[in-house]
Amino acid sequence: MTLQPDWKKIESEVPGLSVDSAKLIGEGWTARAYRVNDELVFKFPKRATDWDELDREIAFLAYARPLLPSPVAEHLFQIRKSLGAPHGYGVYRNLPGEAVRVSELSDAARAGLAASLARFLRSLHGLRVGAEMESVLRTAEERMVSEHRLSEAQEKVAPGLTVQERRCLAHLLDRYREAAGDFSEESRIIHADFSAQHILYAEGALTGILDWGEVSFGDPDYDFCYLYGEFGEAFVREVASQYGHPDVDGLVRKAHFYWLVDQIDAIAYGSGRAPAGDEEAAWRQLRAILHQR
Repeated sequence: MTLQPDWKKIESEVPGLSVDSAKLIGEGWTARAYRVNDELVFKFPKRATDWDELDREIAFLAYARPLLPSPVAEHLFQIRKSLGAPHGYGVYRNLPGEAVRVSELSDAARAGLAASLARFLRSLHGLRVGAEMESVLRTAEERMVSEHRLSEAQEKVAPGLTVQERRCLAHLLDRYREAAGDFSEESRIIHADFSAQHILYAEGALTGILDWGEVSFGDPDYDFCYLYGEFGEAFVREVASQYGHPDVDGLVRKAHFYWLVDQIDAIAYGSGRAPAGDEEAAWRQLRAILHQR
């Protein structure tokens, strides 16, 4: 079954829609997203079961949009049974901007972005919800689903590593297990996929935060993981300082751990789910971590 949308059939399902342009703008483990006419974003679940994430995103955005200091996507409607897509789709209003590239920013722009991201994360982590929204959000276990899963993942990854890399990986994971007390943060609402591709930036300003399918209760420090891996330790420290984090050094250690485990997770469990190239990228990142001195 093809996942390529049939836009002519979709036009017949959406009143007033005439598709002049449709561009693939993102793909994750559970969905593909297209920008249509520079006005709308269509998100297509890859499997029928992936509506679970889309439903969570839709419910959370309806609650949180007016409470957050930076724009998040506005969900408009969804078509669950479609002639133009095998698993239906959700439709959102397009937000301006492109995925942020911190390395291309001036020092002043970088500082401004750090302040905006800190303000956003502080507001998100400070949200309190009632029982109805609590039932929508899952509870994340950022250290992995369990110690068993982490051990299983190590077994899947180890054959692709050199002897020295395996020793380094075992040493790092043992060190983090010994510091388990560092991971006893109070659970807060977290984005849980706070990566560059989900942070929109245009004309010197943060213009939107995308992709809320992983939103959950968890360790708020996890939302610094991708900032650490993609933008570097110095930027994480800058954001954490603006955020008012009480232990920046501890945060950096945790972000390093979460970034390491994310690579293992992508390698061990991404086959058949992750977009093309993600597994190769995870191997590169994992080896880079293991060769750090």
